[in-house]
Amino acid sequence: MKKEMKAESEKKSAKEWLGIIGVFVGFAASIIGTFLLIISNVQPQMVSCDDWKLVAGEYGLAFVMTLLSK
Repeated sequence: MKKEMKAESEKKSAKEWLGIIGVFVGFAASIIGTFLLIISNVQPQMVSCDDWKLVAGEYGLAFVMTLLSK
């Protein structure tokens, strides 16, 4: 009985770590993507709407990965 509970808690903690890692990977990808977009725009101008859609899409992907890993 105790072994079964321990195995379940280990599986749960592994899923939680996967979710945390997924969030950090998604966050890092969005930051890197934002910097690349800013660097690619050499002229000082406002970031276009399409660029913000890309960043929002990366955040959304990280959120979905987190939900799926739980």
